[in-house]
Formats: sequence, structure tokens, C-alpha cells
Amino acid sequence: MREFPRRGMNSLFLRFLLMIFALAPSIILLYLLLHLYPHTGLGRIITVPSTFFINCLLILLGIIMTAKGKKKHSVYVWLMIIFLTLIVTILGYPQDYGSHVIYKIWEDIF
Repeated sequence: MREFPRRGMNSLFLRFLLMIFALAPSIILLYLLLHLYPHTGLGRIITVPSTFFINCLLILLGIIMTAKGKKKHSVYVWLMIIFLTLIVTILGYPQDYGSHVIYKIWEDIF
């Protein structure tokens, strides 16, 4: 009788760890934005969970894309996914008054 390969807890646990590690830069960036630019008003109630949800969907897309792909291409896919999650985090961050966070970051740097 032929046995099918098991993908049990190890595979599920590794994908969960991959999800956590891929979300870490976005969570750190969101934490920094909340402390550096706290004037978000009520927009924070909507945008922070929606940003987290969109980033989780992007990471799940990355997990699906790299599950059967070549290892060489998976590095590029993950770099792009993490870059996209950071862009979504910055673009989705609200400001109650004044210019958008991108312009404030640009003014603070230069």
C-alpha cells in the first residue's frame, strides 16, 4: 500500500514562523510610525487593522507563490513581498492634520 508524504505540524509550524518573520518589519515600522507621528485621530481604528490584514494577504500570496517555485526565485519574491508590506504600511498610515507621513518623513530626514 502506498503512503502519502505527511506535511503535518512541521510544515504548518514553518509556514507560521515564516508569516511572523515576514510581518516583523511591517509591525516594527507601524510601531515606529505610531510613536513618531501619533496624531492619527480616529483613522487609526480603521487603518491599522486593515493594513495588518492587507499585509497578511500579501504574505500568504508569497507563501503560495514560493511553495512550488524555485529557491532562486523565492528570495526575490520574498524581498518584493516585504518591500510591498512596508510600502502598504507607510501609505496606509493616517494623519489627522498636516501633510501625509511620507512628506513629514522626508522633511525630518532632509
